[in-house]
Amino acid sequence: MIYILKHEGQNFEIDLNKLGEKVSIKSPWGDTLWQVIALEEQYYRVIGQTRVYDVRWFVKEGEVEFYINQKRVMAQIQTRDQFNRSKAKSQVSSEKRVVSQMPGRVIQILKETGDAVKSGDGLLVIEAMKMQNIVRAKSDGIINKIYVKENQTIESKTLLIEFCE
Repeated sequence: MIYILKHEGQNFEIDLNKLGEKVSIKSPWGDTLWQVIALEEQYYRVIGQTRVYDVRWFVKEGEVEFYINQKRVMAQIQTRDQFNRSKAKSQVSSEKRVVSQMPGRVIQILKETGDAVKSGDGLLVIEAMKMQNIVRAKSDGIINKIYVKENQTIESKTLLIEFCE
């Protein structure tokens, strides 16, 4: 079974059909080879060249509690099919809205209400885990409303900007 692990706005693709073998984990930083060993049901040891992670998750009342090295982390885990269906649905419904992909702090707002933007233009800068990430427009449009302020702390899925219809 191929799973998509979503953690802090990043997606990691893991093929758990190949337990015990070296498998490729696709991440935003490229594919890397890891060994994934099943220790128990929903409990895995992930071994890389220089790091070892104990990974465990529990499903409680429809919510997933996810732990890496016994520390609870905010993450979602889905099969590849579930991920592809939800991604397609969110792309259609979010054309006119920009939401945060990760928790963090708004460092800088690069545009103003009424500004025309092109696909790929920087809209604002979010700091997460001591890294600054530019949130870019996914399509051309005119900014209708900006919902956040500079130095505001945000959660994942926070509505940031809305475009005119």
